[in-house]
Amino acid sequence: MPKHLYLSQEEKGALLTFVNNGEELLPAAKKLKINPRIARSIKNRADKIIIYNNEYNLLLPSLHDRVSLAPKLGRPYILSEVDMNTLD
Repeated sequence: MPKHLYLSQEEKGALLTFVNNGEELLPAAKKLKINPRIARSIKNRADKIIIYNNEYNLLLPSLHDRVSLAPKLGRPYILSEVDMNTLD
């Protein structure tokens, strides 16, 4: 059974970092214990974001932009440092 029901931004970022540094996708996914199908999906989505930005003459997306998560039901909400400062 997987340890998480979903991959975090950090796990996606680690996968894309390995791939950007020249490692093949499947060995990188195996190192990070990510399902190969999910790893391909992450890589394809990141590539689509880059292509979109190129088509509209936007700046290249940062790693943060390429691994951003859409909100999903049941996913815990994590407050950022900025949010924490506004709660005081």
